[in-house]
Amino acid sequence: MAGSVIPIKNGFVYQAFYFWKKALEMFEEDSEVESVSFELDEAKSFDDIVVKFQSEKYTSSGKIKKRFYQVKYHERSETTIKSSDLMLPKFINATSKSFLQKAKDVIEGSEDSIEIVLLNSWRLDQNDVLCELISNDDGGFNLSKLAEGKSTKSKMGKLRNDWSNHLEISEEELFTLLKRIKIQEGKSLPALIDDLNVDLKKKLFK
Repeated sequence: MAGSVIPIKNGFVYQAFYFWKKALEMFEEDSEVESVSFELDEAKSFDDIVVKFQSEKYTSSGKIKKRFYQVKYHERSETTIKSSDLMLPKFINATSKSFLQKAKDVIEGSEDSIEIVLLNSWRLDQNDVLCELISNDDGGFNLSKLAEGKSTKSKMGKLRNDWSNHLEISEEELFTLLKRIKIQEGKSLPALIDDLNVDLKKKLFK
């Protein structure tokens, strides 16, 4: 019993530590952050952490007012993330809708310009096409790379077709959606604790 409780507890701790890491950004000089929330109703499936900016902020997604985080912690790292996982509800412990479907719902339903970030302690599968698309900088999709290959027989063409059919949208709409989505690799729990301690010392003893 205890063994099954520990991963759940660590998951909440992981989310809380990332919340405080984002909250500390409000105290930085010339900070653009207006508020940092968690479990926010408007964010639906992406309510783990919500960062609201004082005014629209320009990112690789374009101009955004809010950034929604879905934080996923895993005790072990033997599993990796593949492009097909984004179409599977079980990947995000859901029963009916996938990560991509839920991201589409939130982005289309938001009154603000938003950005969605999947912060996952699992790494991208180095042998999967998804690894070729995600930026090491901010986790954004390389849409120019995704546009390669006209036929569904090509690697990128098949992926575009699979994701578009899964979401029941055109390829043009798919590109617009993916521009607002980022997939970032989260730190390990010990590394996150060390990182947060450094941030706290900077803020408390500056």
